[in-house]
Amino acid sequence: MTMSGNETARKGRAMDEGRRIFLKSAALLGGAAAFSALLSAAQSPPVPTNGSAGGSSSNGSIEGSKVFYNDYNVYQLAHPENIIYSACFMCHNNCGIKVKIQYDKNGNGYPVKIDGNPYIPTNMLPWLPYDMSPKQAAIIDGKLCPKGQAGIQDYADPYRVVKVLKRAGPRGSNKWISIPFEQAIEEIVNGGYLFKDVPGEENRYIEGLKDVIKLRDPQLAASMAADVQKIMMGQMTVDEFKAKYKDHLDVLIDPDHPDLGPKNNQFIFFASRIEGSRYDLAIRFTKYSLGSVNVLDHLSFCEIAHHVSVKLVTAQYVGWDKTGIGPGQPVHGWLPGPATAKPDYANAEFVIAWGTSPFEASYGPVTVTEQITDGLVSGRLKLAVIDPRYSTTAAKAWKWIPVKPGGDLPLAMAMIRWIIENKRYDATFLSAANKAAAQQNGYLHWTNATWLVKIEPDGRASRFVRAADLGLQVPSGANPYDYFVAMVNGQPVAFNPYDDKNPVVGDLFVDTTINGIRVKSAFQLLWEEASSKSFDEWCQLAGANPSDVEDVAREFTSHGHKAAVDVYRGPIAHYNGTYAGMAIQLLNVLIGNPDFKGGLTVGAAGWPTASGRAFNVMGVPNGLTPFGVSIMRAGYLYEMTTLYKEQGYPAKRSWFPFGWVSPAGVGGFQDILPSAKAKYPYPIKIAILYANNVANLSPANQEQINALLDLDTIPLIIAIDTDIGDTSIYADYIFPDVTYLEQWMVESPSPQGMSSVSKFAVVRQPAAPPMTETVTVYGEQMPISMEAVLLAIAEKMNLPGFGPDGFGPGVPFTRPEHFHLKEVANVAAGSAPGDEVPDADDEEMELFLKARRHLPPSVFDPQKWQAAVGPWWRKVVYVLNRGGRAAPPSNLYEGEYIKVNRFPGLFNIFSEALAMTKDSVTGQYYSGIPKYYPPTYSDGTPIDQTGYKFYLHTFKPVFIAKRTIVEYWSQLSILPYPHVLMNPEDAKSLGLKNGDFVRLESPSFNSGELDLGPLGKMYIEGPVLITPAIRPGAVSVVLDYMHWGWGATDAVIDGVTIKADPRRRRGLNVNPLMLPDKYNVGAPLVDPISYQASYFDTMVNIVKIEKPKAVANGQYPTSLANLWSW
Repeated sequence: MTMSGNETARKGRAMDEGRRIFLKSAALLGGAAAFSALLSAAQSPPVPTNGSAGGSSSNGSIEGSKVFYNDYNVYQLAHPENIIYSACFMCHNNCGIKVKIQYDKNGNGYPVKIDGNPYIPTNMLPWLPYDMSPKQAAIIDGKLCPKGQAGIQDYADPYRVVKVLKRAGPRGSNKWISIPFEQAIEEIVNGGYLFKDVPGEENRYIEGLKDVIKLRDPQLAASMAADVQKIMMGQMTVDEFKAKYKDHLDVLIDPDHPDLGPKNNQFIFFASRIEGSRYDLAIRFTKYSLGSVNVLDHLSFCEIAHHVSVKLVTAQYVGWDKTGIGPGQPVHGWLPGPATAKPDYANAEFVIAWGTSPFEASYGPVTVTEQITDGLVSGRLKLAVIDPRYSTTAAKAWKWIPVKPGGDLPLAMAMIRWIIENKRYDATFLSAANKAAAQQNGYLHWTNATWLVKIEPDGRASRFVRAADLGLQVPSGANPYDYFVAMVNGQPVAFNPYDDKNPVVGDLFVDTTINGIRVKSAFQLLWEEASSKSFDEWCQLAGANPSDVEDVAREFTSHGHKAAVDVYRGPIAHYNGTYAGMAIQLLNVLIGNPDFKGGLTVGAAGWPTASGRAFNVMGVPNGLTPFGVSIMRAGYLYEMTTLYKEQGYPAKRSWFPFGWVSPAGVGGFQDILPSAKAKYPYPIKIAILYANNVANLSPANQEQINALLDLDTIPLIIAIDTDIGDTSIYADYIFPDVTYLEQWMVESPSPQGMSSVSKFAVVRQPAAPPMTETVTVYGEQMPISMEAVLLAIAEKMNLPGFGPDGFGPGVPFTRPEHFHLKEVANVAAGSAPGDEVPDADDEEMELFLKARRHLPPSVFDPQKWQAAVGPWWRKVVYVLNRGGRAAPPSNLYEGEYIKVNRFPGLFNIFSEALAMTKDSVTGQYYSGIPKYYPPTYSDGTPIDQTGYKFYLHTFKPVFIAKRTIVEYWSQLSILPYPHVLMNPEDAKSLGLKNGDFVRLESPSFNSGELDLGPLGKMYIEGPVLITPAIRPGAVSVVLDYMHWGWGATDAVIDGVTIKADPRRRRGLNVNPLMLPDKYNVGAPLVDPISYQASYFDTMVNIVKIEKPKAVANGQYPTSLANLWSW
């Protein structure tokens, strides 16, 4: 068919012009957007009276599916030409969504309703056949959580920034001027006396990107990178390096420490929430175009200890003491494995939800709620919940164990002890020492439970025994250090763990001496640690009733392989998070459930995105090779650095060789600003803060705010954000960004529920007209967005990987879709020949064009989109018309095993990589077995919280999005303000009643006042709500209240005061109370292995107050009498 799109283009140009006229009047969106009338009840389309289904449908039903039909004639939003399928971003699950567009009489269309995408497994069970026409699918809606349905509030937020803002007062003053996009790009690239009009900054010269990005020669960068690796591997001296590069030492941060890398590393891209192809683009821009290693995200706030613990338990052996440099590389011979392990909820008979509430948060609400409720109603599934709070999930559970915050590791050890002591473990699975033994017994996996571990004279379990240690024979030509040893019927046997021909079934309990070497089996070590305390002692440390723990352990071991533990943030956001996560995962290993139907799934399956059969979008012609350690020091062994050779132990700040999830996903988000302030391991000069809210979300966040206020921490801060947020309010420039309803993103999903056992990918694509200003970059018109900013910087600096030949000769990268559509093409192309999706037929092509008739040509130009992918175009349209790609639900299992997403490999009881690694501060080895120890700071100093009575706990209900407040209309209608939840026993002991105001005080933060700098103060106070839903000895506060950005504070823009919405200031935020680390100054307490920020190790006191400052500050109503009705 002909793809002219002329009519769409003409309409779009008129829309673009109208938008430009409007945007000249204000730097914020305000309430004057053209679509506002469409959001009024009077102009909404009639909805069937039952809310989800109306009338009858001639299309019939899908057998076995739970679908809601919309009457085509009555419900105009069910017309396929009024629907665009995309992906949500109100949390990190990236569920499929169905964006419904309503048009006014002038043909302007805007989103007015969001539902779930029935093509995607997270949103419907079973999901629609992928070959079903979008016309037929239009009348069927999938499920979606409250946050997802409230997404239009994100798009329509009146405080959205639509033009570039430049600071016009001190940092944090919320005083701005709007400036042209081109001027902002000019200034951040070239630097200068950028704030000479701000009192006190008249003579402050700021380096621009052209001054910081010193290394521009790709050949020199590649050569230096290779030689720095040689230095770190001990194959080249620093003096030899300096002699070789004597004419180029000026490009390095410190020529005496070449492993710190080039000055380019003094630029960082620092994001709170960025995923999929947008993160791929940020990586490509930062690493290969600018040559900086520092592209960083938020992982250590949410869950990195969970990921690291799974990666250590699933690590695979790759060769004797092989160690790479940087995240994604092996450590001491071991390459960490997949990052997640989740239950097969659809078939499990018993699940322990440990520190996670699938009905409310984590990976849960949309993707697993239906599977859980179906299981509970049918009687197939029994659920136990371990959580200090009686969550919505706990309300549906067979048993709730209200663990003490920080008691998760002791509780796991209690269960491990009981299981081993009562012989409730799967001995057949555990005793298989190699692949052949596992296959012989009908398993896909094996463990190192029987492998012998060397015991040093001081009793430390140091590493696995090798054939070379005992003089055992190995096959000719094999390295005897690559052969491990197990005792088989009391005799040592050498073996290759990946040998699939010669089975070795070892003895589980071994404690002996061989040839003068003291050895123990890994399983023996686990038993000794578990039995180091009695069952009752472990339960006492956990704050749990021993009979309840025994009941759960017995039930857990009574379902064969159809039981599993689901774990998320609760047990791991602690000082010992990795050990807690490992211990909990070992419960799964003890019953041998990995990859069994109804058991544990590991990782997630998906189609190639960044690098696939169609395109490699990460390839940068003449790109730079980044090198040097990152500012976060995650993924690097301190002992391999020149800093260690010069300074030894202790390191000036902690290093985290295991603190990563992938080469691009590293921990330490909470330590970026403190490290920059400390200038360790080097100073940072320029930062792009993308969708960043570290100032609000970090534990001990007063230090984050102080670092942002200090002009010397990072001299130039550039924010890309939808609003003036809690963190971007401290930036020097704010570039507006498009919301998820206006942007691109391609990603395989987070693993949970069906995404753990199926194969699919989601595509976020522009579904709504952009609200940001239209600008010209590379001669192309586009709305201001993250992509536009990166493209404009690349154009100004002539960076490789962008421009007319950005992907190679004649293959341009001058528009956002040039990048993202190529990733869609990779999804369409599939994993192998024959795996491609069909071509969209003419009818689908016509529907594709018509559904985008409301988008301006600055966003949607069919010819340009087609040119971006060439011969893959019709297949790309096929994927876009469905919002992603999903394999059929009929091929998920094979007998008793999961089929689509398998992880056939080794599971580790003992982590040799961990046991061979020293803490960079204490100089002490880590334990290879999960080990309990009392709370300490990074230098090993005990944490003393004597005199503080209550454990501090936080939680997130299903209607709250953690980073922003843009869905506040719905959030505040459900929970107008947060309380301090207290158990009745505790409230009685303090003489408190419902509604009494209290101040929370901790050992490190007892003033109750968060100092925001020029913005004033916020107060850590709130009303008590007495409830048995929180365990005694703990207090709990909901997340995501008490904002100072997002329209919560008056802003001055171009001399005009923009009044705040007082509702956005509501409540309290307890992050300021959380413990800082006394050694890593400015940073909060962390887990020393994974870099996980600690959220649940702080104790507080509750002080009743008569005149709360929070009321006077607008955080709570002025009259306590109105408190309950506010």
